Amino acid sequence: MKRYLASLIILLLSSAGLCHAKGLLFPGKERRFADRSSYCVIKKDFVPKSVSTLQLDFEYTPYNLDSPGYILFVKNAEGTKAFNMTYSFADKHGILSFAQDGKKILAEAKFPIDSFPRKLPVSVLMNMKTDSVVVKIGNEVVRSVMGLDKEPFSPQIYFGMCGHILETASFSINNLSVKLDGKEFKFPLDESKGTDVHCSDGRIIGEVSNPIWLINRSYYWNKIFSSDFKSEAGCVFADALGKFVIYSGDSITMFDPRHKTVTRQQFSYIDKEWYNRLGMGFYNPLNNVIVGYELDYDRTFVGEIDIKKLRCDVKDKGSVNLQMHHHSAAYFPEKGKILFLGGYGNRRYYNDLIEYDLNTCSWDTLRFTGDVITPRFFASMCIAKDNKSLYVYGGKGNAQGKQDVGVEYYYDLYKIDLEKGVVKKLWEHPAPECDRVPTRFMVPSPDEDYLYVIAYPEFHPYSVLQLYRMSVADGSYEALGDSIPIISEEIATNAALYFSRDNARLYCVVQEFKVADELDKGGANSICIYSLNAPPVSLAEVRRYERSESLWSGGWWLSLLVLPVGGAGLWLWKRRKVVNAKIKVREDGNSVALCEYEPVNEQVAFPKRNSMQLFGLFTAFDRNGHDVAYMFTPKNRQLFIYLLVNSIGKDGVLSSDLNGLFWPDKPDENIKNLKNVTINKLRKVLQEFDGIDLVYRKGYFKVEIADEFYCDYSNMYHVTDGFLVSAENDFAFSDVLPIIGRGKFLQGMEWYGFDYVRQRVENYSISILSERIMKCFKNGDNSGTLSACKVLAIIDPLSELAMEYAVKVNMRMKREGKARNIYNAFVKEHYKVMGEDYCRSFEQVGDK
Repeated sequence: MKRYLASLIILLLSSAGLCHAKGLLFPGKERRFADRSSYCVIKKDFVPKSVSTLQLDFEYTPYNLDSPGYILFVKNAEGTKAFNMTYSFADKHGILSFAQDGKKILAEAKFPIDSFPRKLPVSVLMNMKTDSVVVKIGNEVVRSVMGLDKEPFSPQIYFGMCGHILETASFSINNLSVKLDGKEFKFPLDESKGTDVHCSDGRIIGEVSNPIWLINRSYYWNKIFSSDFKSEAGCVFADALGKFVIYSGDSITMFDPRHKTVTRQQFSYIDKEWYNRLGMGFYNPLNNVIVGYELDYDRTFVGEIDIKKLRCDVKDKGSVNLQMHHHSAAYFPEKGKILFLGGYGNRRYYNDLIEYDLNTCSWDTLRFTGDVITPRFFASMCIAKDNKSLYVYGGKGNAQGKQDVGVEYYYDLYKIDLEKGVVKKLWEHPAPECDRVPTRFMVPSPDEDYLYVIAYPEFHPYSVLQLYRMSVADGSYEALGDSIPIISEEIATNAALYFSRDNARLYCVVQEFKVADELDKGGANSICIYSLNAPPVSLAEVRRYERSESLWSGGWWLSLLVLPVGGAGLWLWKRRKVVNAKIKVREDGNSVALCEYEPVNEQVAFPKRNSMQLFGLFTAFDRNGHDVAYMFTPKNRQLFIYLLVNSIGKDGVLSSDLNGLFWPDKPDENIKNLKNVTINKLRKVLQEFDGIDLVYRKGYFKVEIADEFYCDYSNMYHVTDGFLVSAENDFAFSDVLPIIGRGKFLQGMEWYGFDYVRQRVENYSISILSERIMKCFKNGDNSGTLSACKVLAIIDPLSELAMEYAVKVNMRMKREGKARNIYNAFVKEHYKVMGEDYCRSFEQVGDK
């Protein structure tokens, strides 16, 4: 066990070392004055009456080079002198200036606008004894006299707005450090909500108004593009251009994610041999063409589209007869070769590695020695840094390659040495509780120690995509970022992961194709593009400051060891689009936006005797109907619920496992006594109920429930057969809806030990609600659709699906005003959380 804990410490520390997805964004002219940010770095109570030296170090990132204004303001609380740093532009240059406020510029640095650095290290060292300042901006270093007149200097430090200073530049800061006479304050700026700013030791030192915490953009995927296409379309990311290129039968669409611009040119394929059913393709930066292909029986082809000349050329048609749906592929533009691995077709799974040479227009099957990759499809692939090897991960299939034998899910990683012709299996990690398949492409980390991959349970019609970071060395992995909804149709569904080096972002492209009888109802397929700042972060990092204060005692760091364990047991995470403090909550627990939805029609009179409810606010009624929730102290309630949810459908909790979870900072000799005292207190509280008991057998603590005791979580678990029954089961759904409609599961209990079960419950809830919404809407059941939308919005207040179908139903019912209220409330909260506008207009959402 100690060896295992040691390995987890190493994993945790190594993961933490990679995380720089943090910072604070200050909007400029993009927002009204009332919505701009003001950051007081150190509250007055922490600043001495006089300091001899002040040193400020931070990273500066410009966001809008057309937005001049203030960046930094330092004033003397004990005098009249003040200093500022501003951004301006002139003569095609961006200029950072440090000045004595209202007097003169002391230092400045100029950079060409078209090559302005993405990140600039800035350092300001003010020496009051020598009346001098040293300013470093990038590689520029300037020394100057300040002119303080030897008055005492008590610094008040602000970024963004300060008092009468309203015009601010558009920028972000990161890695902030302040030294007052050598005493250093480090500010990670890794908060995700609220106005408090923590020092690196956990103390609240500063405060900020209207904050936009950048860590949210590294956790919450932001939909930046969405469009329907009348004919089948393909989408590739042209990294060299910094744009997405979408090619369909009638147009070429270019989407610039940095500037959010879309340009479309009409284009009809000259060569009618081009077959674009699933939109497979790559971008060739060497000659600015799209290399498109399909592997589908006699329609198999390879072709090129010249983006500039709008010319299509089919290079190969009919040379081979292949059907390899959901194969893996890699493209080597400098060699003019595409490699295809595996796939599914004609009730068979394949493991052939096939090469197509665009220079000779020839096909070849490559032979390799070493380990054998079993026949599979839905595997993910990427090119290694040496450009001579491939990584291949996961998928599903079987050793015989025959669909009739059945299917096995794979969680293994192979490295294919293309020069030596050798395949090596690197590892295989245990199967997760919920099977899943990866999407087409993986993204290696810069040092290639990790691979980023998106995976999802493809067998759920309304599924979610989840990003993971896997260690190349040993296969350990962690779920990162929020999830993305996807309508899963095994052959037609397509998702791909890309990375932009230019602006350090991950992009996920989701293509959902329509079946033949739906082609006349609004287009052959839709393409959505989502953005996530890199490096991505985990839910634990976003929730760092939401943990109970007890974790910040002497042994708080040890309790974090549970986080990799929770991540390693979880492959399907919920679509969390909520940052609690950024979404206003009323006294009834609902966000403001929820008020716009219809009330849930289904109501159930829950038992008021011998009952507990874990959905919404925790309630507990004893055998006489008295509310005895108060009898569970916060610590006891946390322990009891942990035991309860791990006893329903399970064997309970191993006694030794409770030690590190609940008493991480206590010596071993004291834990046994503390545990016995806590367990005895729980048993005493449970004596107020009938039909529930806490027992100890063979080293396990387990909560046993009889028929006369009601628990909403237990009832939901059994009605849904362990969260497996679909929304098609009307009887089960009618029982489930009132339960999940009561409120979020374990509402207000933000403890990492509940993350796994919370994710499982909410993932299942989102899945069945999504299915129900689509079913009810299709059947014309307006009331059923709105009820399901309401509950989904309770779980996920920024659910696009809930908003969209609530709008559609209200439009169908001729209630445009109501529809607009729902849309406007959603857009407003989306902006508060993400700091960006929602990408779809009301007309686009409400279009049937």
